[in-house]
Order: sequence, then C-alpha cells, then structure tokens
Amino acid sequence: MSKAVMQAPPAATSALVPEDRARYTWRKAVSAFTVVVLVLLALSGVGILGTIVVNLFINGLSSINLDLLVKQSLQGGILNALIGTLLMVGMAALMAVPIGVLTAIYLSEYGYGSRFAEVVRFCLDLLAQMPTIVTGLFIWLFVVQYRLLQPIGFTGSLALAIVMLPIIARTVEEVLRLVPGMLREAALALGVPRWRMVISVVIPTVLPGIVTGVLLGVARAAGETAPIILVAGNDFINWNLFENPMGAIPLQIYKDSTTANFPRAFAAALVLISTIAMFSAAARFFTRKSQVEY
Repeated sequence: MSKAVMQAPPAATSALVPEDRARYTWRKAVSAFTVVVLVLLALSGVGILGTIVVNLFINGLSSINLDLLVKQSLQGGILNALIGTLLMVGMAALMAVPIGVLTAIYLSEYGYGSRFAEVVRFCLDLLAQMPTIVTGLFIWLFVVQYRLLQPIGFTGSLALAIVMLPIIARTVEEVLRLVPGMLREAALALGVPRWRMVISVVIPTVLPGIVTGVLLGVARAAGETAPIILVAGNDFINWNLFENPMGAIPLQIYKDSTTANFPRAFAAALVLISTIAMFSAAARFFTRKSQVEY
C-alpha cells in the first residue's frame, strides 16, 4: 500500500436517514426540556428560601436592637430564650452527635448488609419521620407521670437529642458510603486495622459531609418547638441546665405569635436563623481548612 493511500483522509460519513434524524431531534428536545425543568425546580427552591429570608429581614430587622438582646422576655427582650436555646441545643448535641456518628460508622463500615443493621436503619428512619410532638409527649410522660425527670433545661436537651439522633445517624451513614471502596481496600491491604482505616482514611475523606450532616441535625433541633413546649419554658435567665426550666427562641416565637407580638416574633426568628448560619459557616470554614491540610 502506497504512502499516499495511507495518508488519505477518511471518507465523510453518510447522512442520517430520516428515522434516525427524527429520533436524534426528539432526544435533543427531551434533553433540553429536562434541563429547563430542573433549572426551574432549582430556582423555585432557592426562590422559596429567598422569599422567607427576605420576609424575615423586612419584618424583623427593624425590631432588632440592643434591648432585644440584653433583656429578658418580661422586659421585651429574648436574652433568656437565646441563652436557653444555646445551652439546650449544645447539651443535646453533646449527647446525640457521638451516638449518631458512631451508629453511622457501624451501619456503614461494620454492619453493612446484616439483619441487625437493617433493623437499626429502619428504626432510625421511623424515628426521623415521627412527629416531634410525640417526642415531647414521651419525655413529658417521664416528667409528669413517672416522675423520673424534672421539667428542667436538661429535660429539653434530652428531647432535642432524640430529634437530632436519627437525622445525624442516617445522613452521616449516606456520606460515609460515598467513600470509594478502593481507599478502604488499599488501607486494609497494607495491614491497617479496620478501626484505624475508618479514623485515618474514611472520616477525613468525607469530613465536610459529616459536619454538614451534624449541622442538619443541630439546625433541625434548634428550630423545634413541639418537643420542648411541654417540658421547657421560663421567662427568666437560667444558666444551669439542671435547675429550673429554660426558655427557648422557638418557644418564644410561638408565645409571641399567639399574643400578636409579631415584631418580636420576627426579630427572634431572624436571630435564630442568623445564629445557625454563623455556626454553619464557621464549621464549614474550619472543616475545609482541615480537609486541605489533609
């Protein structure tokens, strides 16, 4: 075969037959339509969130002042509710986060495919879908009927921890499953124990996702009123979780809404969202930094 023949350009492809051209045009139209629908749905979700946030800023920003943040409820402020929310949510996180993360590690790394893990996963899903007022009623049963607990701040933390636990466990489990199996196999092939592989390889790989799952549970509990409406509530500042009930911002918003004190209700809601946003931003910043260093 001559060199000229070897360097000859390939022959042009033949034109598509009408049936193939129609099928190709239909696929392009369906693809474009799907992209448009997905973009509209995404914009709808962002638009709803934006509408809520803008509405809170419009109705609540004018009511935020120094007195709101330094005075108690009876004096027109929300200081006792803010302190109560931070303390109760913090204590609930101390209880729920370790249990939730360890449960997720078991389901993802040790019990994957076992019957017991499926039962645990089903119970977590059921608990996550359960109305939170049922959680409050459950805690109230121990407080009032059996008298095993007292209506104090710790009781509210216990109710919020029950709300956090299934969300953290199931979210973190799904995040851990995103780690490629080849990373686990490479670590195990080097003789690394499974527990060391989980700590040194799996968790650092998806640490931002784990923090996001924890924040989802904490944010969900921080905005809940139903679990603590039966076991919490105090118009005075209380720094001790184990003495007297505590106020909470969601509970304060509920009270202000029922008494038509909407300016303070919107201001308290704005403070609550801003507080959660600051903690979320700080956690993401430090998590991203540690991930880069790793």
